[in-house]
Amino acid sequence: MGQRGEVACSTPRKPSLPARGTSRTAWWCTLLLSLLVVLSVPVLSGTTSAGPDERDSSATMALLSTPALQTKEARSLGIDTIDEIRALDTRNLFEQASLACQQGQNAKGYVMFRLFSERVPNFVEGYTNAAVALERMSRNEQAKTLYRETLKRFPGNEKVILSLVNVLQHEAVKAFSDQNFRRALANYNEIVSLKPDLPDAHVNVGAIQERLGKLPEAKKAYKKAIKLAPKTVGGYNALCRLLMYMVGSHNYRALGIDHVQRKELFEEAKLACSTAVAISPDDPTANMNLGLVFKESLEFDSAVMHLTRALRGQPDDPVILTNLAAALSRQGNVPAALEHQQRVVELTKSPGAMNTLGTMAAPYDRHSQMGKDGHWQGMEQHLKALGDFRLCKSWPESHHVTIDVLYEPATEMLGWEYARALNGPTDVPVHFRDKQTVLVTLEECHLEGAAGIPSINGDVVAWLGATTEIVRDFTGAGQRTVFVEEPAVALVHQVGHNYYHWTVELLTRLIISYDHLWGPNGSNQDVRLVVAALDQHEWFRDAVEFFEFELPNAPIDYSPNTETRYAFAQLLWIDWLQLDTEDPEQNDLWSGYLPSAHAVRRLNAVATAQYAKRGLPGMPTGRVVYVHRSGVRQVNNQDLLTDLLSRMLGDNFVVFSTEHSDTPLGLQQQISHFYNASIIMGPHGAGLTNMVFCGNQEAAVVEFGMEPVSNRCFAFLAAALGLDYWLVPEVSCFYHRKYDMTESKAHAVARYILAILDEKDLGHLVADGFDRADVLPRDEL
Repeated sequence: MGQRGEVACSTPRKPSLPARGTSRTAWWCTLLLSLLVVLSVPVLSGTTSAGPDERDSSATMALLSTPALQTKEARSLGIDTIDEIRALDTRNLFEQASLACQQGQNAKGYVMFRLFSERVPNFVEGYTNAAVALERMSRNEQAKTLYRETLKRFPGNEKVILSLVNVLQHEAVKAFSDQNFRRALANYNEIVSLKPDLPDAHVNVGAIQERLGKLPEAKKAYKKAIKLAPKTVGGYNALCRLLMYMVGSHNYRALGIDHVQRKELFEEAKLACSTAVAISPDDPTANMNLGLVFKESLEFDSAVMHLTRALRGQPDDPVILTNLAAALSRQGNVPAALEHQQRVVELTKSPGAMNTLGTMAAPYDRHSQMGKDGHWQGMEQHLKALGDFRLCKSWPESHHVTIDVLYEPATEMLGWEYARALNGPTDVPVHFRDKQTVLVTLEECHLEGAAGIPSINGDVVAWLGATTEIVRDFTGAGQRTVFVEEPAVALVHQVGHNYYHWTVELLTRLIISYDHLWGPNGSNQDVRLVVAALDQHEWFRDAVEFFEFELPNAPIDYSPNTETRYAFAQLLWIDWLQLDTEDPEQNDLWSGYLPSAHAVRRLNAVATAQYAKRGLPGMPTGRVVYVHRSGVRQVNNQDLLTDLLSRMLGDNFVVFSTEHSDTPLGLQQQISHFYNASIIMGPHGAGLTNMVFCGNQEAAVVEFGMEPVSNRCFAFLAAALGLDYWLVPEVSCFYHRKYDMTESKAHAVARYILAILDEKDLGHLVADGFDRADVLPRDEL
């Protein structure tokens, strides 16, 4: 299951750093102002002591030099002394022009320098100082024209080039701050054409290309900057930030990046960040970037080291503090993590920071008051800041909301008092209070944010999907509203892209809404389904095809953004309510991820019946299925275990993995691996969700332990399905880290499998010729 509330890599929507400690994207956001080339502002220059070459010039030699034009131009600037100015000798004219500009009489100084340039056309300072005077009058377009024309007269003149670059640069800053990125890019492209060897100019081109979504062009610009200045950190920092965005879990698929390319880009990012730190060991940005790379690669000790170093340079930076807190939390240093995150809350007063504090505390105590306070206060403050929303614990009676109970819990409690282990019960409670399955009908409501949280007249009810995750991207009033007249069924979830949440919280809703609403026996067959990110949701299309559902209407692609929100005449919402407490603040923080037992059983019944109906082949009966996992909570040295189980079980042992599949496994393929399983085993991870497709009611689930044990979702699924549940405390890891398999631990797991097989009279699954004595007792290892 996905953890939320920590910073990951993604593109921000605005050009400035958000005032937050937890927004997922702010850590890498670059302000153009922080990258700008530092150039000398052109000053009025040139002296009379050097004696400029005085010569009369013809009209063809002067720049915009006809007396009539200059007189008209002078008068338009309020200069009535043009004839007096013309009467000055050349040497005195330059001195008086400089004096006029120094006194703030820029219009007068401009005219004087222009007249001077007529008389001395080969003296560059006459033209550049006239252009500077135009700049001081905020006539940048005229100044740029004059600089460009001057460059034609004095090709390659460094002073003119730098002066023009300076104007272009300031215009680019203004355009960037106004979000006119195309104009900013045009200015910087001209700068690059004038000064192709200027590294920071290429960095700025890359930053603007990023904002325009042209990521390959941005990467090329950053690499050019690195080539020009291989011993400075700016290009490396920018490249690392870009690459980490591209490989972000929410981005790489949308960018068309496959798993192989993603791994290559990640390694490239790691190299860029490491190089930046090698060049400047104390640079805060370089250390922050490298710390984030290590955090994403689950190397938490190194992440903490570099983020701590970054914090020394910027001790009150909320982005560094947030990521250091996340790394410390995953390292297992919870007190230090909470201390740093509390500092973020103090600095930013951000609802996101409050929510992250709650998320960080939750895994260590599912009833943690700090976690509950963080979640609740985060939601409350966030909605208050928007001004249009109020957080409620129940719908006000004035709203048109009805709640129909579809199924009451069969029993009040599910599961067992404690998880079962080889040597007796553990101290991990695995009993659950069941929930009602309900149909909520909301009249004239909105869906808000990516999570699709309902609101009516600004009222948001916590138990409808908002209990464990702050609504980060509520848009509020003022956006274009898409109004849906037909009744609609919501199938949206803040982490619906995660396999567990899709299967357990959305696929269940799809099945139950089919049963009661839009299926052949349903009561409302004209509804439309609301599906988040429909264009990318292969799971939804695959499920509709597998179950042979005929959709009543075209689904609604729910893709909210800052410009669009969705309004519904009638919204139908399948949900589960635990009515032992009416106060969402008092609920188990993890319970929001658990549906009703009925929903799980219904999904199992429909999926296995459809699989059997279609006559699809399952794996041979009696298989022991080991669920491989990569990334967080993967099993290091896994071969020690799988090799032992392969020898012990022969063909009755299979490793289920999607890691090397060229295409995502469809629902049919997932079911085929688990339909006839006798034992489903492995580390805590989304793959264990597939137990809901097991057609063997006598099967057992074996899960490796966690420290601390707070997220018990797979124990709940086993309890709901009536499957035996075993916990292996001998093999455990911290929630955000990796399991380390040893020979001793592998033999411990094998003893569990043998005990379960014997208990279920499945000893025949042990391979012929395997000597059980080879699975050594604990005291012999």
